[in-house]
Amino acid sequence: MFKKITVIGFGSTLIGVGINGFLLPFHLFNGGVMGIGLLLKYLWGFKVGLR
Repeated sequence: MFKKITVIGFGSTLIGVGINGFLLPFHLFNGGVMGIGLLLKYLWGFKVGLR
C-alpha cells in the first residue's frame, strides 16, 4: 500500500513539474481534461493549481 501511494505521489509531482515547467511558460496545449483547463486559463485567466 505504501509503495502505491509513493508511486502515485511521485507521478503527480512529475506531472506538476511538467505543467508548470514546460506547458505554461511556453503556452503549449495538452490533450484531454488538462488541455481544457489550460484553454480556460489562457482565454479567461483562470488559475491553474492551488496557488
